[in-house]
Amino acid sequence: PGFIPGGLNLVDVRDAARGLVLALERGRVGERYLLGDHNLTYAELFASLAEKHADETPEQIERLERDCEALHHSGNDVHA
Repeated sequence: PGFIPGGLNLVDVRDAARGLVLALERGRVGERYLLGDHNLTYAELFASLAEKHADETPEQIERLERDCEALHHSGNDVHA
């Protein structure tokens, strides 16, 4: 398998929500805040996902793929 160069930053949604609340409570008008956690290359991300889901059946993997695709498209709608 091949991977495009680069990666992304992942953050637990609970940590992001806490950061947003803190920014609302303690932030200053006009300031910007960047919330992030782990930087991963695409190869590291896919290896981690493969390890986590190694024991799943093909049907479970297909469901995961459909869920990820739906999530991807719903995210595109939000940012459009």
